[in-house]
Amino acid sequence: MAQPANRSLDEGSRAVWNRVEGPYAAAIFRQAQRMDLPCADGNGQCSLGRLADEVEIHASNETPAPRHVIAAISYGGGSAMMREILLFERRGGAYRYRARLSGLYGTGLKATFEGSTATFRALTLRPDDARCCPQGETVYEVDLASGRVRHVSGNRPRG
Repeated sequence: MAQPANRSLDEGSRAVWNRVEGPYAAAIFRQAQRMDLPCADGNGQCSLGRLADEVEIHASNETPAPRHVIAAISYGGGSAMMREILLFERRGGAYRYRARLSGLYGTGLKATFEGSTATFRALTLRPDDARCCPQGETVYEVDLASGRVRHVSGNRPRG
C-alpha cells in the first residue's frame, strides 16, 4: 500500500502561503494541497502546498474579484527550481481550479488579460545564452476557457 503524501506545512511553507492574499488565496492553497509531487528528500510524496517556495499571482482586471487567476507555484529551490502553473476561474462567487497549464516556460513571467485570453511574456534562453542568464523573450497565449497554452513567438525551450 502506498504511503499517503506528506501535507503538513513547515515554518517556511507557512510563510510562503501567508504572503498570498486576495479572494482566491484559499482556493489556490486547497488545490496545491491536493497535488502530490516527489518530496525533496526523495522519501515518498509531498503536496505542492508543502513544497512551495514562492507563489506568483497573475489576475485578470475585474475588481474587486478577478474572474481569472493564474498561480505560478515554484518549488525545489536552488538551481533546480520547478514550477506548476494553475488556472482558476471565479464562478458563483467562488474560485474553482480549471486546469494545469503546461508548455509555458521561462522566468520573469508578465501577464496581460484580454477577453478569453491571457498573454504571457517570459525570458527564455537563446541558443548562445548561458543557462544562468536568459536574454530572449517568448510570448505565449493561454485560452482561459480550455487552459490550452499556445507558443506565439520567440524562443522555444531547450533542454
